[in-house]
Amino acid sequence: MENEFENGNVSINWNKISLILWHRKYWIIACYALIIALAVYFTISQPRVYVSNSQILINKSNSTNLADINPFVVSGASLEGGTIINLGNESLDSEIEILKSPVVLDAVIREMDLKYNSGNKKGQFISADHFPTSSLLIKNIPRTNIIDISYVSNSPETSYNMVNSIINNYQIAYEKINYHKATKDREFLEETYKKTKENIDKKITDLRSVKDSKGLNPLLGMERSDLNIELISRHDKRMQEILKNTPGFSLDSKQWRIDFEQELDKLKMLKEKYEWSRMVEKMSKNVSNVFVLKKPRKLEKHEYVPLKWLTNIVIALMLSFFLSCGVVYSIEKTSKVISYANLNNNYILMTPDNIDYSQLITHVNLQNITKLSIISLINTNLTEKFIKGIGQTEDLNILINSTTVNDSLNTHINNIKNSEYLIFLIEIGKTDKKLLNNLRNICSELNKTILLEYIFH
Repeated sequence: MENEFENGNVSINWNKISLILWHRKYWIIACYALIIALAVYFTISQPRVYVSNSQILINKSNSTNLADINPFVVSGASLEGGTIINLGNESLDSEIEILKSPVVLDAVIREMDLKYNSGNKKGQFISADHFPTSSLLIKNIPRTNIIDISYVSNSPETSYNMVNSIINNYQIAYEKINYHKATKDREFLEETYKKTKENIDKKITDLRSVKDSKGLNPLLGMERSDLNIELISRHDKRMQEILKNTPGFSLDSKQWRIDFEQELDKLKMLKEKYEWSRMVEKMSKNVSNVFVLKKPRKLEKHEYVPLKWLTNIVIALMLSFFLSCGVVYSIEKTSKVISYANLNNNYILMTPDNIDYSQLITHVNLQNITKLSIISLINTNLTEKFIKGIGQTEDLNILINSTTVNDSLNTHINNIKNSEYLIFLIEIGKTDKKLLNNLRNICSELNKTILLEYIFH
């Protein structure tokens, strides 16, 4: 009769649940059919989505950055307190940010004629802040210098043109950035070279003008090996001639010689770097280190992103489940007639053509019952058939008092009072629920025992 799962205070009658679901099957089917139909309609009516994709290679080896191609640039080297260049293995994060920056997007907006459709700025080009970045996907393929660019829209032409425009304007922006960087490098090195040369010229001038208290140049009187003539002569030809014609000279400070030698080496290094920077500046003009590995392809109308049938159907099934549960619960709570949710634990299911008295016989024999009241809330013909069946059963030799569905509430109450044991006859979908609950409560108040509830369905 029942199949219960108990866990603490929770008791689940699976038989009753299955009966409820079966009884409300048409409502459940209707809920599933409605939600699935809506899901199908929603899926079919969704705008088609087209994704255009491209991949570009950022070739670091072809960079116009001095640090990448100039063999004379030293990482972190500084001149006159300023750093020439800062080397390091950079990721492609900066390139991705450039792709998303106004430098590129402003040009794309004008090229694609993206304007405000409403508001005070209607008809004006949108700002880079309002660019539909949710439709733009830019990512770096791990462990490569390759950037993947995709754009999603409801038009294959828009997706294709947008990706093309982004790549073209990025290349233009990158050329400008490279040229600007190369120019700045050249200007910096040129200025530093001039300052260093001026500093060396000043040292030579100071050297020529030095005299002792007798008005003589202190360079006289020592062997020429005490001063590296080549240090000065390779910079200034006139100084070379002066030293050659000097019979002897002396230099009191070794530090001066060290400083002077360092300045000359520094000047030579700067000259070499400066020559390189001029070459790099020329190279960087109209040169890009961006190579398109995969060009975007213009999609056909049928090449849209596959519709999300599986996802939408799964969601529809979940919604159908919750909706059907809610509908069944609501119907069971608001129904005015008895349903399977209102059954007590002592019910017996049967059909009018197959009435089983075996459990009634068991109760009667075990408890020595001689008198029994039947409260019938079903049609009169079925009531008579049930009572007649009891009379024809040899093992049921008992006195029976009965009331029918047409009797008043007081008549039913009097029948309840006439016996300690009762049987209810109930018909699913027809018996008045309020009347049944009232009679059950009266039996409880009068301490009467409801042996069985025969449920006809």
